[in-house]
Amino acid sequence: MLASAAAVAHSKEIDRQLKKQEEANLDTAKLLLLGTGETGKSTILKQMRLIHGVVFTEDEYVGFRSAIFMNIITCAKSLIHAMDTLKIPYGFQPPPRPPVPLEQLDGGATQSPGDTQSGNGLGDGGKESSDKKASTVRRASRASSADSNQEGRMDINDPTAALARQAYAGIDPDKGQQGPTADAATVIRAVNIRFGFVKGETLPENIVEAVRVIWKDSGVQYCYTRANEYQLIDCCS
Repeated sequence: MLASAAAVAHSKEIDRQLKKQEEANLDTAKLLLLGTGETGKSTILKQMRLIHGVVFTEDEYVGFRSAIFMNIITCAKSLIHAMDTLKIPYGFQPPPRPPVPLEQLDGGATQSPGDTQSGNGLGDGGKESSDKKASTVRRASRASSADSNQEGRMDINDPTAALARQAYAGIDPDKGQQGPTADAATVIRAVNIRFGFVKGETLPENIVEAVRVIWKDSGVQYCYTRANEYQLIDCCS
């Protein structure tokens, strides 16, 4: 009987707390932020706290510091993995690309005022130019559709990507890649990304130097320009 009375009292206390919390929530404005990863949901919340003067706790500062360290290592690991996936050797120097002539961008459909009759674009010249433009749009649409069917790979007809793959294929499979960047990549691959969870903890100097060497590599920089072909968080650069 006593146990039953205690259970009833406990239940009433829970109901009282729930009602009190419900009343408190009536004065609280709630905002639901939806979005995919790396779209700034958490950043908006942090900015709102700063705007309204809500200070961060010491534990939160430690968490932010740890997140920065993890982002650095995660970005470096992602670039290293992408170098192998896209078959780009370290030290690869992409050739300079010449500017594309305007007539090529327009598909050869650039029209001068003299191509039309009476300047209204309704003559045979205007019709012919319109047909050329429509044909150009159709070709571009087909090319876009073909590229989208290549499992996200946008380098199928890219001569620079072909040069990179050719250079990558020339790597000795027994020795692998050699040099400072390859050594730095080995260091990063072995890194445990859990840094900064203890106040005052920082990245070891050898890891900092390895990240610096990787980022300065010309092949890695070219790989970064193709970041649309693999997952890379926005804060990488």
